[in-house]
Amino acid sequence: MSNDKFIVNEIVKINRQMVIGIHEQYAKIDSVFGRRIAAIEGKVDAIEKNLEVLGKELREQYYSFGRKLDLIELQLVKQNKQE
Repeated sequence: MSNDKFIVNEIVKINRQMVIGIHEQYAKIDSVFGRRIAAIEGKVDAIEKNLEVLGKELREQYYSFGRKLDLIELQLVKQNKQE
């Protein structure tokens, strides 16, 4: 009986140590990936801001180009009327 109790206690102790080891490994993995994910999120935010700025600049250039084309068209119409 005492032998059985000792064996059960040893099994429980080994299982606890295994679980503690697994939790420690998980915590390390979680910490490493957490830092990596945070770094990736920071980079994605920076890329998103750059894309917004570039999109705004492209829209401004597109509208500027459109206005220039309109002015050229008006000049052509005036020249055609004068001739």
